[in-house]
Amino acid sequence: MVAVSDDTLRKLEREVASGPPSVRIRLAAELERSGRTDDAVTVLLAAPADRAVRRALGRFRGPAPNDWSAPQGDARNTRRSPARGPRGEGRVLERRPLAPEGHTFFGRSQDQRVLSPEPVPPPLLTGPYVYYSLATGRRVLAATADGHVIAENLGAGGFEWSANRDGRVAWRILMPAGDHEGDPRFWSRPHAAIAEDATVFGVTSLRKLIAVEPNGERRFEHDLAARVEALALDEARGRFHLLYDNPVMLSTRDLATGREMFAATLAQLPAAHEAIVCDDGRVACISAFARVAIVGVSGEVERQISFAERVGGAHGALTPSGELVVVSSDETGAGVSHFDPASGANRGFFFARDCRGAPAIDKDGTIYLDGGGRYVMGFAIAGGAQVYKVERPTLWMAPDQPKSEFALREGEVDFIEVTKDGVTLIRVG
Repeated sequence: MVAVSDDTLRKLEREVASGPPSVRIRLAAELERSGRTDDAVTVLLAAPADRAVRRALGRFRGPAPNDWSAPQGDARNTRRSPARGPRGEGRVLERRPLAPEGHTFFGRSQDQRVLSPEPVPPPLLTGPYVYYSLATGRRVLAATADGHVIAENLGAGGFEWSANRDGRVAWRILMPAGDHEGDPRFWSRPHAAIAEDATVFGVTSLRKLIAVEPNGERRFEHDLAARVEALALDEARGRFHLLYDNPVMLSTRDLATGREMFAATLAQLPAAHEAIVCDDGRVACISAFARVAIVGVSGEVERQISFAERVGGAHGALTPSGELVVVSSDETGAGVSHFDPASGANRGFFFARDCRGAPAIDKDGTIYLDGGGRYVMGFAIAGGAQVYKVERPTLWMAPDQPKSEFALREGEVDFIEVTKDGVTLIRVG
């Protein structure tokens, strides 16, 4: 038990051993109030089995509770934010250097040191730039409320999954690779999602499905028969979903055991790349090839929705009211389609010239799209009127090959800028 000096803390510490879980939660709250967050986590980790304690622990080791919205920014993959994004003409609020001159985050000559002592906002950590290196094999997949990052690290003998913060490791799991598993042709793209009670659900590169408790113990581990394109949690219904690539299938699994409850074969889709859990529990499975399959809560394929295909791919999101938005883009721009997932009814369409990529949606229903490294623009989903634009320098990569990532928060759009001079976090109002 942690040592305390305050009389209130001493009293609570004496009561913890024999008292109900609520005493442990009160002690953790007092420690947090005193600025001793790490001690609060230690107290809660001592009794992680109690549900109330787990919810309290989730405030620290659970998903980062903030107003950001970015790809992989939430466990349901909705890409919507409770914040109101900026309007009008954008202006730079801050430029924060992240990596020195001559280093990039594209696997060519990367340096994982960060010059600023301030943490990088969590959703940007989960993007394609920060801390992924072909040289080191380290890929950051998610971030916790207390600043730990969930990462997969490739080594000579296999993979390591860990929760790290400022050089401190909360937990580490080693997964050796067998002879047949050492062939990258059989690997999956890794995924991680953090539940509200701080359990980490993951798909490893070796096609293992794992759930890791806040103390680092494995809740379960299962082999997977195919590569996984998406992982989406539905905690309200005690389940999660895996989207397989071949054959295209949505596997719905029990949150407690990882066992498959049912599976929906998506033969009508030549491929599927994203799975979004809608507000009513339906799952939207999005293919880049002009189609979305809506899977009901019982695992049946309810309908197929078509949208205008563009060769640059497609990404989905949810509006504040729970309707489905699909962005399909190419080098000329993005077609933004708007649907009711329950009925399949088309709610509208507009074309955003020169925009592309994955969107973010704010609390007012404004959708923000990337202009291929040249700018970020905001549009009203209903009607497509432009309400925001910020000019930004072109990324180090060519504009017709954008690898752009941005995050949305109250009154701001923030993004990572990669140039030959280094890597910078830019906050724009």
